[in-house]
Amino acid sequence: MMRWIIRADSGVQLGNGHVMRCLVLAEALRARGHNVLFVLRDLPGNLSDYIKAKGFPCELLGQLPASQEVDAEYTHKAATKTWGQEADGVVVDQYDFDRRWHAYFFSRKYRILVIDDLADRALLAHWVLDQTLGRTEHDYAPRISPHCQLLLGTRFCLLRPEFRLNPIDVWDLRRRLIAGKNQQQRGWRILISLGGTDPDNHTGAVLATLRKFTTVERITLVMGWHAPHLAAMQTLALQDNRVEVLVGVDNMAELLLMHDLAIGAGGTSAWERCAVGLPCITLQLADNQRQVVANLKQAGAIQYLPDAADVAAMAACLSRFEDSEFYLEHVERCLAVCDGQGTERIVEIITAENRPLSNSNLERFH
Repeated sequence: MMRWIIRADSGVQLGNGHVMRCLVLAEALRARGHNVLFVLRDLPGNLSDYIKAKGFPCELLGQLPASQEVDAEYTHKAATKTWGQEADGVVVDQYDFDRRWHAYFFSRKYRILVIDDLADRALLAHWVLDQTLGRTEHDYAPRISPHCQLLLGTRFCLLRPEFRLNPIDVWDLRRRLIAGKNQQQRGWRILISLGGTDPDNHTGAVLATLRKFTTVERITLVMGWHAPHLAAMQTLALQDNRVEVLVGVDNMAELLLMHDLAIGAGGTSAWERCAVGLPCITLQLADNQRQVVANLKQAGAIQYLPDAADVAAMAACLSRFEDSEFYLEHVERCLAVCDGQGTERIVEIITAENRPLSNSNLERFH
């Protein structure tokens, strides 16, 4: 049994993605008998209560630590306060931290896993996890020690167990759904998920666009409890019986399997949609999603929508998917992107007792 610290942040402006993917890892570690502590900054709309409701201890830091080194020291103290002793490993999912933060735990011989998407700074870790489709070792080569193990690409996507599905079964379900839609001449059933908080209300823009189409039968909005525009979306749902708002869902795979299409962004949810073979009309909502969206587009696994309010572009996307052959090609390409097994692969690697951590070999990089 090991003790793991997870250092990540969430909030109204920052979003929930970092913490949510770390929760997937935390639950997988706990399932194998390990202890996990979350450490977050005390930002407005943080997910500390949600983390505690999931059964994990959570410590809050001040909003603005003086430096990376101070943040690392406080993170370490939070763990000794919780357990009365040192932890064995630390997982850090925080773009603002580089090897200066990692060095604090490196010197204490912690196992260090860095979760990243940017490949833009020096890292000091035993493992770097980057789920970005198409990411290569070349992207990280100048930024890590030669002895750091890279866990790259969608083979290592952090997804919950519900996304471990048989691709043959998924493809058959999609084939039956689209065939039934065409035979019954029913409209599209579309799920919109644009992040847990969506502070700029892209959800509202997409919803306003979709409501113009009579070919849309049902629209499901998935939002977080701290989303600032949640009440406004719930009010709109009362005005249109095609619209349903779901908050804080814990059965995302089931929901995705029930819908014909999704409208989403290029975050972790993109891998969830691929694992269940759900064609998606995709927006880029943050700079760190740029490469994900570009690579998914190149792989033919999404239809890209540059502007949520562009009715003509939305119409073109929906029209293309009316072709069953085109639709099922997208299903196949989605399933080829992600198999839903990544979390177990990661846990197996970072908890292996017989793995030499080779801190001495990393020392020259430090």
